[in-house]
Amino acid sequence: MYMLEYGSVYGADNTDARLVKIEYHTGNRGPTAKAGIPDPAGAAWHSKVFLTSEQSSPQFDEIAGEAPLKVSFASSNSKDLDDDDLLTYEWTFDEKSKSAEANPSFTFKTPGVFPVILTVSDKSGASDVDTVLVKVGNTKPVVEIATADNKSFYWDNKPFRYTVKVVDKEDGIIDPKKVVVTFDYSKDGTMPAPNDAIARPKLLQAPEPIPAGYAKILSSDCKACHTIDKKSVGPTYTAISERYKNNTDAVAILSKKVIAGGGGNWGTEHVMSAHPQLSIDEVTEMVNFIMAITDVKSKKSALPLKGSVSLSSHKQDEAGIYTLTAAYTDTNPNGATLLTDSEMIKLRSAKMRPIDADAHVGIDRWGNAFGSAKNKSYIFLRNVDMTGIKGLTYEYGAEKRGGEIVVRLESLGGPIISKAAFTPTGSEDKHQTLTAKFDKSLSGRHHVYIIFQNGEKTMDDLCKLWTFSFNE
Repeated sequence: MYMLEYGSVYGADNTDARLVKIEYHTGNRGPTAKAGIPDPAGAAWHSKVFLTSEQSSPQFDEIAGEAPLKVSFASSNSKDLDDDDLLTYEWTFDEKSKSAEANPSFTFKTPGVFPVILTVSDKSGASDVDTVLVKVGNTKPVVEIATADNKSFYWDNKPFRYTVKVVDKEDGIIDPKKVVVTFDYSKDGTMPAPNDAIARPKLLQAPEPIPAGYAKILSSDCKACHTIDKKSVGPTYTAISERYKNNTDAVAILSKKVIAGGGGNWGTEHVMSAHPQLSIDEVTEMVNFIMAITDVKSKKSALPLKGSVSLSSHKQDEAGIYTLTAAYTDTNPNGATLLTDSEMIKLRSAKMRPIDADAHVGIDRWGNAFGSAKNKSYIFLRNVDMTGIKGLTYEYGAEKRGGEIVVRLESLGGPIISKAAFTPTGSEDKHQTLTAKFDKSLSGRHHVYIIFQNGEKTMDDLCKLWTFSFNE
C-alpha cells in the first residue's frame, strides 16, 4: 500500500511531506534488544533517581568508575512480540570478550571507553542490537544542592536557601570557579520530572513537557493553517505575537476571534473557521502561548555556591517554574574521559489545580475543566518533596453529598497521613475551603494520592475540587 502524506500544514511546502510504502509480512516478527545496567553498586546516580510507580528498579545506559570496574548487565527489557519465540543473547564487551548469558557481569581492567553491544536473536535468525557505554578509569563527580527548604514548591515572599556540595575522588579539593550554578524563572509553567539532572543517563530522563497552550494547539486544527515561524495559509504565531504584543487587550481580543472565526486582518483570501467546541479557558491558554513567543527570555543568573534566591518573579495568577541548577565537570580524569554531574531543582506553586497533577482517575475532564469526583476516584502526584509540608487546603464545591478526602503516600493502599470530611455546599460552583493537617511530620520525596470517598459507597458525584494547596 502506498500513502501520500501532504505534511503538517495545508497548502505549504512541508518538509515532512512524503510518499510512504507500507508492506505487510506474515510470519516471524524480529526481537527488540534493550541493554541496561541495573542499579550500579555505589553509583552516585542512584540517590538522584526517582522511580515511577511502574518501575521496581532503575536501569542505566551508561556507567563510569575507576579500574578495575566490575559491571553487571541486563537484557530484561528486550522483547519479542511472538510469544513462542526462543531468544538467544550475545554480549560483546571488547575485542576479545563475549558472553551468551542473558544477564552477565564483566570486569574492565584497563582505562578507556567501552561500547558494550547486546545482540538479541530469535529462532528464525532475526536479530536486533543495543549498546550501553562503560567509562573506565575515572569516577563520576557528585553534585548536590543541599537545602532545608522544600524542593518541590514555592510560596509567596519566601526565598530559597541552598548550598552546593561537590565531591570528586580524583580532583580532591574542588575549585569553586569550576562549579556552575544558575537560576532562572519560566512563566510558561512547563514542569519536567523532579530533580532531572542534566548528566543523568538517558534511560531515566523525562522529556521536557510541552507548554499547555502549545499542546492544545497541536491537538486542534490550528496546525493545519499556522506554524510557529513559517508562512502557511494563515499568519505565523510569531507574526501574530509581534503585531499584538503592545496591545494590553490582545489575549481577550484574539481568544474571542478564535472562537468566533472570521477574517480580514491578514487578508481576505482565507477565512478562519469558528471554534465553538473550544472553551474560553482553553483558547486563552493557547493565545497566552502565542503571545509569549516574542517575550524577551530572561537570562540565567550565575550564583555562588551558597546563598539564597528570591522567589519574587511570579504573579499571583501565574503557574511559573523556578529552576536552580548546579553542574561540575571534573578536571583530573587520569587519562580517562571527563565526566560531568549536575542537579536541578524545579519549584512550582504550592497552590495547584487538578490539571496540574500527574494523573487523575475517575474524574471527568473537558480541557482544563474537571467534573466532580466520585467515590474512590483520585488524583496522583509523583515524587513530591514533603519536607516541611504540614497539610493540605482544598477549595471545593459539593452539590448534595458529603464525604471525605483521604491522602495516602506511595500507593492507593499506602499509609494514610490525613483525612478531611467535607459537607455539601449546595452547588459545585459554590466554593468552600477545607484544611487538613497531617498526622506526622514528613520529609523526602513521596508519591501522593488524594482520594475522594463516601461511606454510602455511591458512585454518584461527590464534590468538585477547584484547587488544592500544600501548606507549610
